[in-house]
Amino acid sequence: SDLAMAVRHTATIAQLVAARGRDAAIGEARAALYAEGVRLGGEARARLGMRATRRDLLRAARVLYGVLGIDFRAAWTSDETACVEIGRCALSRAYSPDACHALSATDAGVVAGLWPSARLEFSERITEGRPSCVARLTLLKTSGEEGE
Repeated sequence: SDLAMAVRHTATIAQLVAARGRDAAIGEARAALYAEGVRLGGEARARLGMRATRRDLLRAARVLYGVLGIDFRAAWTSDETACVEIGRCALSRAYSPDACHALSATDAGVVAGLWPSARLEFSERITEGRPSCVARLTLLKTSGEEGE
């Protein structure tokens, strides 16, 4: 189940922190998880036949998050920036703040895999006592990418 997976992730991150120290462990985990996320996002983009449009990016993200029981909402605040809010996350019941911080690098990687110049940065997390997770999605324009 997703909850059992989240419990395992939390235990693994706790072991890494105990062995390597918090900053090193989370930094190393984030680098590895970001790379895996990029791979998964690229596979999803190919499988979904996703066009390089903002609409397709958000649609694909909603589908991928939905599989994990995560309520992903986003609204574009400009052509390049969207505000993302996750109001419900099944994983947050089992993730520690450290595990959430490390694992959120996977989210950033998946978004970059779906749209290679996209950046996702979380500023608030449910696991840190906030009512929702909040992130900023930024698109860096490159040739060949469309708007809507």
